Amino acid sequence: MYKLLALASVVGLLGAGAAMADKGVDPFRHGVPQARVPGVALLKLRDFRAQELVAGRQRVAAAAALKELAQRSDVVIELIRPTALGWAFVEIRDGAAPEVIPDEARTLALIERLAADPAVAAAAQDTWMRALRTPNDPGFDQMWHLTSIGAPAAWDRTTGISTQRVGIVDTGLVRAHEDVGTRAVAGYDFVSSTSSSTDGNGRDADYNDTGDDCGGGSSYHGTHVAGTIGARADNSTGIPGLNWNAGLVIGRALGACGGDIVDIGDAAMWMAGGNISGVTAIGANKVSVMNLSLGSDAGCSSYEQDMVDFVNQQGTIFVAAAGNSSGPVGSPANCNGSIAVAAHGPQNSLTSYSSFGSEVAIVAPGGDFSSGEQGGVLSSIGPTSSGYAFNQGTSMASPHVAGAVSLMQALDATLTRAEIVSLLQANGEACSGCGSKVAMKLDATLAAIGGGTTPPPPPPPPPTTGDDDLEENDAYDDAKGGVACGDDLDLMALPTDQDWFLVQTGAGATIDITISASNGADLDLYVLDGPTSQDVIAASESATGNEAVQVTGTGSPLHVLVVPYVDTQSGTEHTGPYAITVTCVGGEPPPADPTDPPSDPTDPTDPPSDPSDPPVGPDPDAIEDQLEDNDTAADAAEMYCDEERALTLKDDDYFTVTVRDHDDLVALIDADELELTVEIMDMNGEVIAEGDSENLASASDLAAGSYVVGVHPTSEFGSYRLQTRCKALEFNPLVEAGCSSSGGVAPMAGALGLLALLARRRRR
Repeated sequence: MYKLLALASVVGLLGAGAAMADKGVDPFRHGVPQARVPGVALLKLRDFRAQELVAGRQRVAAAAALKELAQRSDVVIELIRPTALGWAFVEIRDGAAPEVIPDEARTLALIERLAADPAVAAAAQDTWMRALRTPNDPGFDQMWHLTSIGAPAAWDRTTGISTQRVGIVDTGLVRAHEDVGTRAVAGYDFVSSTSSSTDGNGRDADYNDTGDDCGGGSSYHGTHVAGTIGARADNSTGIPGLNWNAGLVIGRALGACGGDIVDIGDAAMWMAGGNISGVTAIGANKVSVMNLSLGSDAGCSSYEQDMVDFVNQQGTIFVAAAGNSSGPVGSPANCNGSIAVAAHGPQNSLTSYSSFGSEVAIVAPGGDFSSGEQGGVLSSIGPTSSGYAFNQGTSMASPHVAGAVSLMQALDATLTRAEIVSLLQANGEACSGCGSKVAMKLDATLAAIGGGTTPPPPPPPPPTTGDDDLEENDAYDDAKGGVACGDDLDLMALPTDQDWFLVQTGAGATIDITISASNGADLDLYVLDGPTSQDVIAASESATGNEAVQVTGTGSPLHVLVVPYVDTQSGTEHTGPYAITVTCVGGEPPPADPTDPPSDPTDPTDPPSDPSDPPVGPDPDAIEDQLEDNDTAADAAEMYCDEERALTLKDDDYFTVTVRDHDDLVALIDADELELTVEIMDMNGEVIAEGDSENLASASDLAAGSYVVGVHPTSEFGSYRLQTRCKALEFNPLVEAGCSSSGGVAPMAGALGLLALLARRRRR
């Protein structure tokens, strides 16, 4: 490694005594710097050239000047060698820990400290550079999907490392394929049924993709997925995959028309390190991330949840396709701990086929044939050694994310699942039709890993106890009123505790919101454009406890969020008292009563409210909720299965819930003293279930489709919580035969024709 050679040159130049002490923890990741070489710098002294540090009449004075600089800045400095143009190449250490090589972020902080000294004319980092990588694979020009996520710039950071292992649970791999066949380092055929195996011999060590004929030809689905993740790159052949170096581990678990969850579960658990009877242990080829471009429209079963939990417990990232039903996210993507991936097309818009819901973590390129054949995702297929085809589906989106995760792990193998999801979401870009979800940007995500420039966090603030009067307000749906124009309130931030507020605004008003932590705790401030959206419209995230934002009022309430920063590396939790101030200038005044629009003085039927009237309902701060206006069945607001919302009722509220075939639907109300009724109707308006004395309505064994939940007040208005629960009856959706017509394959010249195959557990 370059660093070791540099240290050797120090010893040769200055003598053995000049070498640094014990180097401590290795600051390199996989032996390679990310943005700058740790522990070294380039210095140009104001009064001496670097060459005068080793020769000439000024040698003693120059050495003394360097020593004085080190003492003033509390930085240990050792000369490596003079360089051209008067620069000195030096080793630097923090005076508080001279035996430890500083990491890249700390190195930059030390360089900035030296640059501020008057004896230094200039200071620079030893920047680590890479060859700029654009692969010469002929198909790359047609791979809009790699360009859209910023893959070329991402490859400038890393193309993966050979010690990595990426798992693929699918139809296997065409082992003779020119571009992907040799990328596998391990694999096994888990298809246990000889009738569906397509190779006719059940489980064995041959994971070759023999096709998945379901009455219309074979898609070689697993080979297509494998090409996106790890096709050989820069080899003047075919296409490049996302990770150019990692070894692929193949779990063949889908055969003719799909596969069952037992085979799929065994494959996933085996490649994560589990012991499967009759199968040689994965050993050193245990994977760090796996992709499952498959699924059913059912909910996550207890077996599937156990499988996903096991994979996560082994430290393996579980990535799954959301589904192609245009409805709710299917299993196993809807299991807790799965990174569920929806699909967008070439225009960064959610595709019409993509399943979608709150479980989706990220949206990635899945292709869209509505914009033409080349609007699909290009990758490898069989049965020939040189087959390539365009395809569409969340099956194509999911491997983009699995490949991205593998490149993230190449930069930092210690990243947790939560950190990976956070990085993907924080560095994504807008996706049309995706609500608050974002489209993946790989280049920005990798740029956020390593080589950071933020100095170490300040010491943790003194511990605090207690909380403020506006608790509990820890979630979007629990945001509290009580913060208004002109207010200056003293509040409290506790560890990992979010504070949500509702601020009523007047249309056109300029609204300044500030927070100030009296103990210097690091707090962040955000404004979201409620009540119908959760998009952040303003943010202030400095490393201090003083934040300020300015927004323009819309006449509707804004959600304001205060978040205490938690440093995940040091464990520092920022807490303590803070003040929030709201100042409003110009525009219309906000409504006097947030639960009622301003009165119209010209309307005799709309008398002004009496400000002396006491508020009504159990929650004096209640205002109409974010799902308004949903006052008729035709205007019903959408809710997902197994969702819970805090709501406010002062008129009829209607909600639509989409269920699968044979599902039960339960609507449960928690309303304290609020009197109301609840019912479930079909889309024709026929009541099929009415609430009981416990405010619970339940309908069983429903046909697939949408149903309406109606909630009606029978007294004064107030707050309530609505929970929807969808429970499938006991049946096995995985043995159902047949293929879906969604998705398809449109080959390049010389490849296969259109393939329209979808096994029941496949996302295409």
